[in-house]
Amino acid sequence: MNAMVKVARSAFMLAALLACDGSSQGGAGMGGADACLEPLDLECTPSYSPTYDQIFTRRIVPTCGAGGTSCHGPSGNKGNLTLDPNDPDAAYSALLEADHGLVVPGDPECSVMIQRLESDDLDFVMPVRQPLMPGELCSIRKWVANGAQR
Repeated sequence: MNAMVKVARSAFMLAALLACDGSSQGGAGMGGADACLEPLDLECTPSYSPTYDQIFTRRIVPTCGAGGTSCHGPSGNKGNLTLDPNDPDAAYSALLEADHGLVVPGDPECSVMIQRLESDDLDFVMPVRQPLMPGELCSIRKWVANGAQR
């Protein structure tokens, strides 16, 4: 893919994410529901209980925040996002704080975290080179849909 196509694709994704108003109802933001994902299947079968503690233990710690070269560990801090495997409260706050806005409680379709987990764009998808199984995506979707409680 040439550089112009990559820049255009990145600009489109950024515009779509910024247009999402955090509401699956649409209309209030610049792009409304059109900027978010299509409604997600919440009738799926989760791999584990859709709770933050399970998601933190089973996905964030081993993949995103584990030491060494992880993207969002204390030494990685990619995108200025640190998901410290030793501090679940700080990781939770980072996912929901306004600076990152990765999780919109109750709205998985407009949550950037879900958009990145569901993406087919290799420059946008998370985690890199470690796709989630359908049941694991289901667990995370349901956690967000149920209010992303700690």
